This record gives sequence, C-alpha cells and structure tokens, in this order.
Amino acid sequence: MSLVLTKNIAIDCAAISPVGYGDGVSGFQYGQSHYLWLWKELLVSLGATVTVSSTRTSGTGTAANAAANSDQWTTKYHPMYGSSYVGIRLPTMRGVTRRLCVQVDAAGPPSTGFNARVKIAWSADYTTSGGGTATQVPAVSGEEIVLGGGTDASPTFAAWGPNTGSYIFQGLGYTDSPGGFVALLYPPAGSASGGSGWFFALDPLEDSSYETGCDDAVLISYAQATPDAGSLVTESSCFARSRLGLSGAAWSALKMLAVGSLPGNAAAEPRTGKKPTARIRYARDTSPADSFGVSRLFRWFGPASSVPRTGTLLTTKDKLIIGPLCMPWDGTEPA
Repeated sequence: MSLVLTKNIAIDCAAISPVGYGDGVSGFQYGQSHYLWLWKELLVSLGATVTVSSTRTSGTGTAANAAANSDQWTTKYHPMYGSSYVGIRLPTMRGVTRRLCVQVDAAGPPSTGFNARVKIAWSADYTTSGGGTATQVPAVSGEEIVLGGGTDASPTFAAWGPNTGSYIFQGLGYTDSPGGFVALLYPPAGSASGGSGWFFALDPLEDSSYETGCDDAVLISYAQATPDAGSLVTESSCFARSRLGLSGAAWSALKMLAVGSLPGNAAAEPRTGKKPTARIRYARDTSPADSFGVSRLFRWFGPASSVPRTGTLLTTKDKLIIGPLCMPWDGTEPA
C-alpha cells in the first residue's frame, strides 16, 4: 500500500490574499479556500484528475468569471471567488469511478462565511458540456447532492468548513486499489471530540467484507467539526449507494457500528502494551437495512482523545487519532 500524506499545514481562516487577487487596493479573505485547495491538491497527488473548474481570471470582482475543462485552481487563492467550483475524477478502483463536484457559496470575498454545495456522480465527468458556466456547476446523470441543495441554476449552500480561527490541515490517502482519502482540520492546541474543525473522507470497504455488486466505499462529510462517536453511530454523516447494482442505486445515510464493544477508557492491552482498537462496520437501521462492509481507513480507538495524537497498531506511531477514530499515519508526530 502506498500512503501519501499532506502534513501539518497551518490554516488561518482570516488570512488575506495579495492585492493582485483582490480589488487592486486590498486583498480578499481566502482562509477558507486554502484548505479546499489543499484537499484538491491531495486528491491530485493520489492520481485524481481535475476535469472542470471555475475562478476569476481577470478584473477585480468578487465572483468567478471563467470556467474551463482544466485545473484553474493553481493557487490557494483561486477557490475564494464567489460560486467558484471544481470537478474531480477520482482514480478508478475496483471498477468504479467516482466524481466529486464542490462549489463555494455565491457570497464571495470579503465574506467570512464558508458554505458549500457538494455533489457526487458515477456515470461521467463534470465538464462544461454538462451546462457548467463560471457560476453554475455542470450536471451529470445519476448524481447525488452530498451537501446543500436546490438546483444547479439556483443552488443552496450549507455550512461545511470553519470560517474563523486557526487550524492544522492533515490529508492522507492511498494510491493503490481500493484507494480512499481523508482530509481534516483541527485547532493547533487540539480540542475535544466533535470540536471545531472539518472532516471529509472516502472510505473504501475491505475486500470480501461487502456483497458483490454493492457500492464499495463510503463518503463521510462533517460540517465544521471533528468527528465524534455520537454522530458517527447515527445515520447523519456517512453516505453510500444502498442497493445491489451500480445503476439506479439509492443514495442513503449510514452509520458506523463497532464490531464487538466500542473501546472505552481502558488500560493498555496487557499482551501488547497498546491501547485497544475495534473494527468498524457500516450499516443502516432504516429501510433498506443493509450491512455495507468493514472500514479500511478507520478503527475505533480507546479512549477517545483530543487531537492530535499518534498510536501504535502495527508499527510505531502508525495511526493518527482524532476523537474516537484512528487512521493511517507514517510514524512521525503531527503538529
């Protein structure tokens, strides 16, 4: 497995762009676009392709004014303009190709808010041929809205990342099948589980843990917070297609289950000296009551912690711990 990391990037949500990206006199607030750009860069480093993007390429206004079937988000300032968006094709894994489309709020700078609209599709790339303009995202047959609502022509946006404060960005993912990624923010001093931050992940299921023909990955989206067990064990932040077959499958909320008991504030395991962990299975309670499979990226960690911490599962400090979850890491101490 080839693990790729984007580590320890400081984010200041109140950061101001150079005047060249502003109105010619003063810069615009770009802090929220910084971590969105880092997320895009992480996916590209994992083999993803930007198929469409919009930003401001001329003039001094606050809204995007140019769309192209290429990556125009070449700096951390380009996603800050009102209605800017990016469409990304993830690498094909186990025969499935996912596409994500993220659009920022139309308010634009110098607004301090950070709302977004997020879509996922499986059938085709997001490109300008799907109706995309500088301020309207393209459409793809069979797509689902992950965050926000409305229509492409009249979108509504929802809170996604934090819009005030300072944070640390950590990103990770695999370049080999079945892939997957995690992008997260947390305050430099850490916080209690469920504190201010951001958490966005695509978690592929372990081989042979899901029914053949079912969706084989779960998308997780946390709005303005780090993950906490109370939300993860309810059908509120994890999503996947819920029927056999990849055509016409319903997009449904899932929850994380503990396979066995969820580790608590236990002492180190006496045989190994390590803190206990437990595997995570995704499932639904409501119809259709599917059991989806076992998480590849995450384990329950005991005890739940403030962030950041490292843990040892197979080798020294090979897990990054955020709240009740631990995930792959490279053995170094995080910022």
